[in-house]
Parts: sequence; structure tokens; C-alpha cells
Amino acid sequence: MKKLAISLFIAGLILIIAFTGQDYNGMLLIFIALLIVFFNRAGKKARRIVSAVLAVCLVYFIAVEVPIVRSSAGDKEQSADYLIVLGAAIYGETPSLAMVERCDAAIDYLKSSPDCKAIVSGGQGNDEVISEAEIMRRLLVKGGISEDRILVEDKSFSTYENIHNSSSLFTGPDAVLAVCTSEYHLYRAKLIGSDMGLELIGVPAKTTHISVRCNYFIREAFGVTYQWLFT
Repeated sequence: MKKLAISLFIAGLILIIAFTGQDYNGMLLIFIALLIVFFNRAGKKARRIVSAVLAVCLVYFIAVEVPIVRSSAGDKEQSADYLIVLGAAIYGETPSLAMVERCDAAIDYLKSSPDCKAIVSGGQGNDEVISEAEIMRRLLVKGGISEDRILVEDKSFSTYENIHNSSSLFTGPDAVLAVCTSEYHLYRAKLIGSDMGLELIGVPAKTTHISVRCNYFIREAFGVTYQWLFT
């Protein structure tokens, strides 16, 4: 068991340090390694207490993940007036895979809804040479979406700001809105919109790599918990 704990601990560190989008997977492995060490050394009473706490945490985690997973499938095909496309990381002027995935999903949706306009939303971080919104605009144009269908919101640095700032760009009190983001992020994006009084249609972008998808589904449990508690 000691060798297993050491192996899990090292594997967790490698995931966190050497791989992008694997930090929560890595922390989970490290946590399991520490639990193995604890249960091998702790007394019976301490093990019972920790087991009870872990059981409660597991039940809560599952309860949080249920709506996250349900929302990840998106909503039934509906035509929106505006599609808010949420930004993701860029490297120089190179979009991350997550951004490409979101733009690909947005392109598919916009082609199936020719009257819908896109709002690409994302600011320019300190380590970025151009705004996320501008990169997404280019990807949409490259994907065949006319420039006159694309609105640019390039001042936001969080999901809340993405949706709040984008909401000032559409016209008409009865406008139907949709949001396009990674499938694991859809529930929280729609929850934030709901807090603003906006009912958003969910358009999911599929995360290519399963391990990255799992990592961010784990992370979303913490993001949603924060949203529930502090907003």
C-alpha cells in the first residue's frame, strides 16, 4: 500500500506540473494517496470519523454533479436571436483547444440558425497579446460566418462578466439568447445568466480529451458550489 500511495502521489504531481488541464485529476490522485497513508496509520475511531466525513462529501459531490452532467447535453434544438460564445485561453495568437471546440460548436449552431447573431466574449489577459474575442471572431469568419453577424465583447475576464457585458449588446426585450461553452461549463453559465434574469439556451462544445473533460467536471463542482453560496 505504501508503494501505491507513493506512486499515486508522484503521478498526481506530474499531472499538475507537466500537463495542462489535469490539475484537478492530479489533486485527486494526491488526495487518494494521502488517504491511503492515513487509513494505514490512524486508529479505528479516527478512521470512522474520516469515513463518515468522506461519505457526506461524496454524496454532496454527486448531488452537485447531477445538474452539471444533465446540462452538459445542451437544450433541445431551439433558434436564438443571439449566441454568446464564451472565451477560453489563448497562447500568443494561437487559440487553445477549448476555444477551438467552442467556436466549432458555435459555427455549427450559427449555420443551422441563419438569423442568429454571435457575440464573442473574452478580454485580453496580462499574458495575452490579443483579446480572446478577436481570436474567436477570426475563427468564426474562417468557419464561414459572415462578419456582419458577429458582435465583439472584449472587456470581460470571468463568466459573470462575459454574460453581463454581452447582454448590453443585444437589442429587443424579447430577444432569445443562447450561450455556447464547453459542456462541463454549461450549467454554471446558465445559472449565472439566471441570476441576471436571463434564460439562456445551452449550446455545448464537446471536450475532445476524456481526461481533460473529467478534470473540468470535477472543477465545476467547486465553481457551482461557490455560485450557490456567494451569489
